[in-house]
Formats: sequence, C-alpha cells, structure tokens
Amino acid sequence: MKKIKITIVFRLFIIQFLLINSFILEAAEPDSANIDFGPYSGAVTHSSATIVYRTFLLTGSVFVKASTNPDLSDYITSDTVLIASVPDRVTKLKLKNLNPTQTYYYGLVIDGVLQKDGRGEFKTYPSTRQSFKFAFGNSLRAGRMDESGLVAAVTQNPLFLLNTGDLHYADINENNINTFRSEFYKTLRQPADGSVLCCGERGIIS
Repeated sequence: MKKIKITIVFRLFIIQFLLINSFILEAAEPDSANIDFGPYSGAVTHSSATIVYRTFLLTGSVFVKASTNPDLSDYITSDTVLIASVPDRVTKLKLKNLNPTQTYYYGLVIDGVLQKDGRGEFKTYPSTRQSFKFAFGNSLRAGRMDESGLVAAVTQNPLFLLNTGDLHYADINENNINTFRSEFYKTLRQPADGSVLCCGERGIIS
C-alpha cells in the first residue's frame, strides 16, 4: 500500500511540473534587432506546446509559425498576440492540435515578418504509456561547465531534466519582484547557459 501511495504522489508531482508550472527550455540565438531572449518551448503535451519570447519591441503583433518541416513549409500557427497586452513584453504563444511523438520546428512572426533568427524546435509527448528516463538536479555552474552535474545528465539523453534550483547566483536580499526578474532575464539571455537548458528531446523543467 505504501509503495502504491508513493508512486501516485510522485506521478502527481511530475504531472504538476509538466502541465502547470513548468517550461521546457530550449536555447536558440535571438534576433538581435527584435528579440531580447527566447525561444523557450514549454508546457509540452502530446497535442500542444507553448512558445515564449521576450521582444525589444514595445508594440506590434506576434505569432508562431510551426511545421514538421525544418523550412517551415506546410505550417500551422498560434493565435496572434499584441505585445502591448502582455506583461513586460514576454509573449506566450500556444500551439494546438499537434500530433504525438512528432518533432516541430518553429519561428516567430512579428508584424507579418518571419524572423530570420529566434528559431527553435521541440518534440511532443506520446499519447500512450511508454517507458522513459529523466534526471533532476541543480546548479548550472555558469562558467564552469566541466563541473556541472546537469551537463553530465544531458549526455544520458533523458526525456526531461527537472531543475531544482540555482538558475542564477544572485544573492538577493530584498523582496522585489523586479530584482528577481532581472536576474532570471540575465540567465535567459546567455547562450552559454541556454545551451545547458537544452537537453534530451524536450529540455529542462524548472
């Protein structure tokens, strides 16, 4: 009975991270003219995913174009979002009606123009039960990647990596959301750290 109870609680914990709180992060070089950081793909299921960008632009409309083809031919799109309507220019663009166990490639469209950079990819989850492995740990070890346990975990190609802390190393001693946000943004802008946030087929959960 205890074993069954622990298994159920553990599964509920994983589901909470997968479907409610989590974003599966995927590093990509931003478009220096329009994109501050991103893309980060997250909340991936067997039929949907959410793509996150932060733009330098204060106004304009954005959506994501996605396809199973790297050249984005035969594509689908997310809903269009107005940059001015979202907090701090961080847009969350949801793709729906996706196929299970399928790799999708995507790019950001700003005011009708597909951005040359800021591209990414993700793979949807299967729709049936399957065996898988995952890893968990913390500390990116920015600047000391040879000491990073997360880097070692990536080499094992887990389905996802559950990060349990230390995405930045700022010693914040004030209760100010903007201070915390600023430090997270610094990490998300760094390609060196972003490369660690990309692991296995679907990346890191934080």
